[in-house]
Amino acid sequence: MSRQSIFLAASFISSFGDFILVTSLPHGLGFESGNIQFAVIAWLFPAMAVFGASFFARSVARRHNSARTDYAKLLLAVAIIEILTAVAAIHYREPMQALVLSIIFVIGYAFIKEGIPRLLYQVTMYRFFVGDADYARLVGLKSALDIVAALSGMLFASQLVALGQWRYGLLIDATTFVIFALVLLFAGRDFHAPKPVAHGQTGATAAPARPTIDWGSLRWVLIGVPLFHAVNALFPNYFPLISTKLGFMNIGASIVLIAVVRLPGVLSGIFYSHVSAKVPPRFWVRALLISYCAVGFTFLAFPSAVTMSYVVLFAGLNIGIHLPSDIMLRNQLTGDDLVHFNTIVLRWLAVFQFAACCLAIWLYSGGQFRPGIIAACMAGFVLLSVLPWQLHKRKLLARS
Repeated sequence: MSRQSIFLAASFISSFGDFILVTSLPHGLGFESGNIQFAVIAWLFPAMAVFGASFFARSVARRHNSARTDYAKLLLAVAIIEILTAVAAIHYREPMQALVLSIIFVIGYAFIKEGIPRLLYQVTMYRFFVGDADYARLVGLKSALDIVAALSGMLFASQLVALGQWRYGLLIDATTFVIFALVLLFAGRDFHAPKPVAHGQTGATAAPARPTIDWGSLRWVLIGVPLFHAVNALFPNYFPLISTKLGFMNIGASIVLIAVVRLPGVLSGIFYSHVSAKVPPRFWVRALLISYCAVGFTFLAFPSAVTMSYVVLFAGLNIGIHLPSDIMLRNQLTGDDLVHFNTIVLRWLAVFQFAACCLAIWLYSGGQFRPGIIAACMAGFVLLSVLPWQLHKRKLLARS
């Protein structure tokens, strides 16, 4: 069995656990308490933790050569925290007790699993298993398997939530982290990025020159990633709870519908290397961002199961096409440049998500769904999305 196949199998299992967790925990809290604000809080505190993680960029950059083993150790640390939280949550079952335990857990989870890896590992982990020639193909295949993992994980989570057993999702997720960490340790290989040529260096021993960076496309990554998270934190993250409140369908059926409608992203991910060869990544990071915002506004103007399905469909395409396109564009950067760019993206992601969650807590107060005000907030984030690039473009261009 090739190292690529081992990586894909382990990453599928890990993603399966991730989707169980991110579906069952916030929706379990919200459904059990009857309060959407509980679900919002499950996304609010991770934004704070992710922002804090961005200040460890220098430490991550200094340990570039040990990235593989560092990432594995982080996953094992998350697994231990998750197991302890699950045991405590199973014992303390009151909604407020569950909320407090969940807040403590998601802060640690977001810091270790979502914050630190976004600085480097989420781009470089593919290099532990393949070379440059197979990089795009592996990214596409993983994105496709992520959609399958999302379907199976969300179907499983829907049953956990409906039965009131969402706490066991933490134990399942912890197990998948252990598996993925072991694969990184024993099947992966360290990758060392070539150093750029020093000024005036010549001869056969010179390292490859620094390639030209497509900052026009990376600009859309810096614009899009924070905006995606802000929009999701306003309403798509809570679709099962919103659909229940509006009478579209019950929470279990809603989670199943979301999982199924995301499936078209599978084909796009499987054939991503062919798709990206004909239509470059720079097109997808723009087109899918604009399309996602458009269908989001459509849902808010005409809330229904049909318009909700369109938002979910494009969310699946974002996983299948936008995410690998994002990774391919960031792969132009190496070493300190990659960590520096990822740090900027991560901080703005956290700021936008935190602001959107604060607004969502107010918007859903009293159990209300206010599509008009949500649309106004979303429009505000769209206008603000250009701010990160405008503030950082001079320094980014100067580094290249």
